[in-house]
Amino acid sequence: MFSYAYFVIDSGETLGWYPAHPDSLDWKYGVLIQGGSSGAETADLDGSERSLRILSAVPNPANRAVEISFEMSSNERVRVRIYDARGRLVRNLVDKRFDGGLHQVQWDGCNDQSKGVGPGVYFCKVSAVDQSDVKKLVLLREGGF
Repeated sequence: MFSYAYFVIDSGETLGWYPAHPDSLDWKYGVLIQGGSSGAETADLDGSERSLRILSAVPNPANRAVEISFEMSSNERVRVRIYDARGRLVRNLVDKRFDGGLHQVQWDGCNDQSKGVGPGVYFCKVSAVDQSDVKKLVLLREGGF
């Protein structure tokens, strides 16, 4: 059994790690990592400690709204966005300055036009300055709760 994950950068913006089959991608370059954990929960690719990370997204899978908890070590401008499984932007949840510490935002299963999205796999990306974290979300029924 094989599992594929790719670090995706779109128009200079880092979108994070996403599941995909290699045949579905346009390749610029590739790096294969084999073996245990990538350490993505505690460090960036260069090994430096992260100051921003998603702690949880509950419930997941979800029939209702999803609460996304994230933690940051300093006062920074944060963007929280939801993408579909093809990497298309679905919703801009947050784009504002937060103090360091623990924070929660909620996604109601709707897109930017307040229309419920269909069931499926989505990705929540929390980003600030030069760091980001991504969490997979599974929506079991049409959104708009």
